[in-house]
Amino acid sequence: GSSGERGEAERECARLRPDLAVVDWIHLADTSSENLAEAIRRTSPGTKVVVFAATAETHFVSDAIAAGVAGFVVKSAPLDSLATALRIVAGDKQHFCPEMADVLRELLRRSSMNAGKANHLSHREKEVLREIARGHVSKEIAAMFNLSVYTVENIRRRIMRKTRLKPAAELTLHAVRLQLIPAPNGALPDASEVK
Repeated sequence: GSSGERGEAERECARLRPDLAVVDWIHLADTSSENLAEAIRRTSPGTKVVVFAATAETHFVSDAIAAGVAGFVVKSAPLDSLATALRIVAGDKQHFCPEMADVLRELLRRSSMNAGKANHLSHREKEVLREIARGHVSKEIAAMFNLSVYTVENIRRRIMRKTRLKPAAELTLHAVRLQLIPAPNGALPDASEVK
C-alpha cells in the first residue's frame, strides 16, 4: 500500500498490517497530536516503522525514537542505505543510518548528563526500561512479565523519577547507555566517552 495523506496511511496500515512501513511523517500533512509512527504502531502493533526523511534534526529524531521507530534514514544518504535499513529492520533489529551519528551522539550526551545523577535501577526496572526502549507499550510489557498494566505504569514512573528522564526517547538513550539494548549501528559512543 501507499499513501500521501495521514488518515489514509493509518487506514492502510490498519487494513494491510504490513511487516514494514516506510514513512516521512515530517512532511506528511498532519494535524494530529500523535505522530504517524505512533499511530501506525497503535493500529498495527506488528508493523515496524522506518522513517525516511529529508531532515534529521535532533527533535525529529528524538520524537522518532520516542515513537518506537525501528529505523531512520535521511534522504541525503545513498539510496542503498534505505535498502540496508529495510533488511536490518526486517531482521528484528534497529537501524539508524551513519549520517545520523552526530545527532544520536548529541541525544546520548543529553541523556547521560541527566542520567548521571540518577539512582541505580532495580533489575525489574531495567527489564521494563529495556522493553520501553524497544518500543513496547505498558500493556505489552505487562504481558511479557506477567504483571498488571498498573504495576508496569508504577515501574515506569519509578524509572522516570530515578533517572529524571521523561520522554521515551530519553529513556531509550538511557537504556543504550546502560547497555540494556545495543546502540544503533555502533554509531553512538561508549558511555565512558560521553562527558
